[in-house]
Amino acid sequence: YQLLSQKLASTPLSDIDQFLADSKGSLLADKLTASVLFFLAEQKRWQEFNRYYTSGFNSIAMRCRSLLARYHTGDRDALSEGTSIWNEGQSQPNACDPLFQLLQTQNLITPALRWSRFDKAIQNNRLSLARYIQRAMDTQHYNLAELYFQVNNTPKRITNTQAYSDSSIQMQSIIAHGIRKLARTQPKLAWQHWERYEAQRLFAPELATYTKQHIVKYLTRKGYLAEAEQLLSYSHSLRHPQLIESLIRENLESLNWAAVAKNIALLPEALKQTDRWQYWYARSHQMLQTRHIATNANIDVHSIYASLATKRSWYGFLAADIIGNAYTLQDATVSANGRIKNRLANEPLMLQAKELWIIGNHQQARAHWYHALKHFNSEELIAAGELAKEWGWYNSGIVAMISGNLWNHLTLRFPLAYNNEIEQAALNSQLDQTLIYAVARQESAFASAAV
Repeated sequence: YQLLSQKLASTPLSDIDQFLADSKGSLLADKLTASVLFFLAEQKRWQEFNRYYTSGFNSIAMRCRSLLARYHTGDRDALSEGTSIWNEGQSQPNACDPLFQLLQTQNLITPALRWSRFDKAIQNNRLSLARYIQRAMDTQHYNLAELYFQVNNTPKRITNTQAYSDSSIQMQSIIAHGIRKLARTQPKLAWQHWERYEAQRLFAPELATYTKQHIVKYLTRKGYLAEAEQLLSYSHSLRHPQLIESLIRENLESLNWAAVAKNIALLPEALKQTDRWQYWYARSHQMLQTRHIATNANIDVHSIYASLATKRSWYGFLAADIIGNAYTLQDATVSANGRIKNRLANEPLMLQAKELWIIGNHQQARAHWYHALKHFNSEELIAAGELAKEWGWYNSGIVAMISGNLWNHLTLRFPLAYNNEIEQAALNSQLDQTLIYAVARQESAFASAAV
């Protein structure tokens, strides 16, 4: 790989093809293919580029090169796909410049598309990019863009509603942006003026909802909880889960248990059933019952705690403490299939990762290991985890379990690793061994090179 990648200009493509065939599925095959694609694009050898390109190489730079290759080999539809890459609120890689120049010469960047990217750049606070886009606008759009910059710099300008009477799409964007910026410091004022603007014109539904959600967000942050709840009560479309969760957290901080119970009920059902919000729903009703405060629902608090206590989670442990139950660890450790384990132990992908780790090249070892795991099913991941543990590469065994969401395989996820070192550290520090295990597992997952 090293020899081929350093001498691409003088290497026949047949030698590249032979290496790729011999190393199919390996990290090195992917890396060499990426190098070949870069080289062929620089040489404008588009036909050959198309032969090596697959959708797996989906970085923005490589997508731009691929669209160029398709265009230069007769696919005229490729340029229209390039407009979506151009229309982003951030600068794109230099490799996309030739594609973007083609879009310009073919008149595919329309005034509406240019405004769309300008708007996105402002939203992302990429003001230099926004100025660059503005320079190519016609007079009408240029002047609107200048007004946009003024509102962005001084959001309070938006309170002069008469100055923004135009009902164009562009003016809608300017008004909504100004209201959102004003809401960061003066959310009540922003709400007041947004209602005035909404009374005068019809905003696009998505833009209106996004703006009002922004107002709710900052009303909550600034402590105007009654106003935030009032806005949420107006419309189901404003009840974004993150906004409701923020509101509940503010209710918790002020120990307003009635509001906690009421607002948890506003969450989507799937989120409401998570351990976190089931716990706080039970806790809020427990506190209300303790204080003999009537609620609209007859909630069996103990049953909710008992259900939570069967789970291995922070809130499951809290619930277990409250009702006096032992913690449930839900250990579902199973032994690896011996046949699969033997096969993996001799596969090149695994051997490469192991040998790199043995010689101390940890960065490359991890890269090969992650690449191998991408292709494994659950049984193979368990086998790979056991192999890593047997080699003493505990961190990679943990990574294998995480890759497959094998959360209940506790033996590999929480190995009793480095016994001798931890026993000695416990003696030296007068700390409990279990605490040292816990810290090592949490902070680095037993990565021996971590400092």
